[in-house]
Amino acid sequence: LNATGASYVGLPDGVSGNSTPVGNMLRIFGRPTTPGTYNFLAIANGECHADTLKGIIIVSAQPTGGTLSSPEICIGDPAVLTLTGNTGIIDHWEVSYDDFATTPGTTIPGIGSSQTISGIDQSASYRVYSKADGSICPMAFSDGGVVKINNLWEGKYTNDWSNPVNWSNGQLPSSANCLGTVTIPKGITYDPTLSTTASVKNLNITANGH
Repeated sequence: LNATGASYVGLPDGVSGNSTPVGNMLRIFGRPTTPGTYNFLAIANGECHADTLKGIIIVSAQPTGGTLSSPEICIGDPAVLTLTGNTGIIDHWEVSYDDFATTPGTTIPGIGSSQTISGIDQSASYRVYSKADGSICPMAFSDGGVVKINNLWEGKYTNDWSNPVNWSNGQLPSSANCLGTVTIPKGITYDPTLSTTASVKNLNITANGH
């Protein structure tokens, strides 16, 4: 390219090109701000004539993760999780049993915006990854998606029955939930110890735990 100057037509907002060629090259650079397909022209002005180069820039919108519902259930009941507010295409769902704190999530089947998860017997966190169509943009994951179980002892922190953090839903058991049945799994980190009186309608101590 033998040129002394260059101009551009049709570039996305936020993108421009060098007005003076570097060697025999024209350089287009910047960060586009608006999604779309842009047919542009690069016009290189030489001593005798102008050369016109055509090109296409496709700008994809960054995906947004949205929010996943966080239902509370009784042990063993199905949980319905629904995703709202996301943009892009759902790539996959994941589940974690430590709120994605120390281990990566496990991919579960399904790419829809709603799932029914059956047989839940411990607290679980779910998230959905969305991606832009045909884009190399990074995926975005949803907020929310924490499923808690009413009246379920998990004993992750201490053996104190009266400490809400030891219960799946962060609340002490209530006779108004799950027909008043309180579930105590065996084989967990801490078995419960009562320092005061507690009253329950039904007490279910499972043989195998989680």
